[in-house]
Amino acid sequence: MKRSVAGLFTKLRLDDILNPVLEYPKNRHRYQVLVYHKVSPDPHPFFQPTPPGEFERQVLFLKEHYRVMDLEELVDRSARGSIPRNAVAITFDDGYRDNYDFAFPILRKHGIPATIFLTTSALDNQQKLWHDHVFDSFRFATKRDPSLTLEDVIRRAKGMRAQERSGYVMKVTDMLAPEIPEPFKAPMLSWNQVIEMKKSGIAFGSHTCTHPILAREKQTDVIRELVESRSEIRERTGNDALLLAYPNGLKNDFSDEVVEAARKTGYKCAFTMITGPNSTGTHPYKLKRGQPWQTDPSIFRFVFFLQRHFG
Repeated sequence: MKRSVAGLFTKLRLDDILNPVLEYPKNRHRYQVLVYHKVSPDPHPFFQPTPPGEFERQVLFLKEHYRVMDLEELVDRSARGSIPRNAVAITFDDGYRDNYDFAFPILRKHGIPATIFLTTSALDNQQKLWHDHVFDSFRFATKRDPSLTLEDVIRRAKGMRAQERSGYVMKVTDMLAPEIPEPFKAPMLSWNQVIEMKKSGIAFGSHTCTHPILAREKQTDVIRELVESRSEIRERTGNDALLLAYPNGLKNDFSDEVVEAARKTGYKCAFTMITGPNSTGTHPYKLKRGQPWQTDPSIFRFVFFLQRHFG
């Protein structure tokens, strides 16, 4: 049923008709931020990427029907109350190498800006992100333990502070004894790739150093994560990272104390993973992002419209 409704919606191009009506005058000062993580043909069973062909179709849809803008410019325009109609921005979290291999050529081909929020400790494959350790342990396990399920491990790990989580994840890894194929051992961007993308107009923000759930951490550790990640991006790229994306980014993953830390450490704004549009009145450190995860183009277009106006 949803597929047939979405197909009719797309066939009649109802978003082209309804967007101007719904955005004027009450909702015209609003914008939408999409978030991606991985763009890859790898059929990951636990952390599904957006296939490159589907990503390109989504980019072309946005380019045709919306105004895709640089995120920081859009934030500045919002603060001045001058958001262009149909404004959207594209972001990526974590800093996976496939952003360079697959997403970047598509963005460059179509002249589309984007912002990548980097988890700086993982770049140059110095340190695999904790959730990737978990995913890889289950995906490439050589041993099975009926007491372990992926959902339970991720849930428990998210509730821990960084030091406790690290020990727990290593324990799970030892129990599952994964044998990771060589192509999957180095999943992150290099700083050289970051600099190359920067020269072609890709922007970079902070996603902390080690991807902790900030609401679980001591305030001193939160500040260290925010300061050090921003400092390294500035030193490596020559540009200050004034935009922050909270790791995980749902309601319980950041707090008023985390928001205050972001403000005090000099970030212009911060983004969550709470779905919906932003407007001139949205709290600058609680900005929303989302993405229709559907790969069917009609459903993607339909859900994107719903998120824009009713998310």
